[in-house]
Amino acid sequence: MNKLTIAFAFILSFSLHSHAGLFDETEDDIIQPDVINSEINVAQLDTELFEIGAYVGFIAIEDFGSEPLLGLTANFHATEDLFIQTNYAFANVSRSTLEKVQDAEFFSDRKYTSYDFLVGWNALPGEVFITSNWTFNSVFYLIAGVGNTELADDKYFTFTWGTGYRIILAEGFSFHVDYKDHMFDTDLLGQSKTTHNIEISSGINYFF
Repeated sequence: MNKLTIAFAFILSFSLHSHAGLFDETEDDIIQPDVINSEINVAQLDTELFEIGAYVGFIAIEDFGSEPLLGLTANFHATEDLFIQTNYAFANVSRSTLEKVQDAEFFSDRKYTSYDFLVGWNALPGEVFITSNWTFNSVFYLIAGVGNTELADDKYFTFTWGTGYRIILAEGFSFHVDYKDHMFDTDLLGQSKTTHNIEISSGINYFF
């Protein structure tokens, strides 16, 4: 073997040894991405089917004006999408427009009371993000049903429909906002007509 061949073999051996060292890296030599896994806390319900609560709001009684309203509610969640709701609400009624015009008082009983039995549908479930690490489950729902309204010593069969928005605040509690239209026929002021009595309310419920 001549000197040129020996020199070539030496250079090739040195080159291969040098390149092998480039791939002989330890785990510490590999750059690891700096990823932080953030935990998102989601307030949700597990298996609770019943809820009870109280609410406050206003009721715009046709021909009588708007009045503060207090109410109690109870729900049974039959399925993930459907629930049954019952409500009891009451308010004090001021003088009607006709009474104010004539400066008179036609009714001795100035109380408004309503009872209803409604069926609800969770139409648009979703989430509300308060911060990057905290979120609440929520749902927009539709409700409709029948009930009874007592006004000025008379009772009226009532059809009620409305919408609502519920947010699960924490384990076992929720906050809701509701819009309802209580419709019933009356001739209380001498003219027979269908009245629309608009309720806007909000409250806190407890699941169990």
